[in-house]
Amino acid sequence: MGTKVIAALLGLVLVAGDATAQEGQRRLGSVQEALSVSGRLSGAAGPGSVNWIEGGDRLSYTIRNAQTGVAEVRRYDPTNLSDQALFDPRVLTLPGTDEPLAYRSFEFGEDSRYLV
Repeated sequence: MGTKVIAALLGLVLVAGDATAQEGQRRLGSVQEALSVSGRLSGAAGPGSVNWIEGGDRLSYTIRNAQTGVAEVRRYDPTNLSDQALFDPRVLTLPGTDEPLAYRSFEFGEDSRYLV
């Protein structure tokens, strides 16, 4: 499972841009300048709620959709690098309302087929 972990993490983390790489190669003139660029060099936070599912063959995670601003539950398969949305809370509403479902956390059922 070690190879799966490495492949999965590489697949999810490869988001660094050319600007960050070029910034890291430029010589800094002072400590003050180094402190000002450190935030840009650290990158963005990775996905949350990462869980191995389906017997360790795939993983699920939550991430904020850049287009909608809504947190989605997604599934990633490191064997073929596929990534798909499993749950978009905008699609489900509370019974008798138009209000989208709000949740704090989730778990998968034992067979990884259902979110609880």
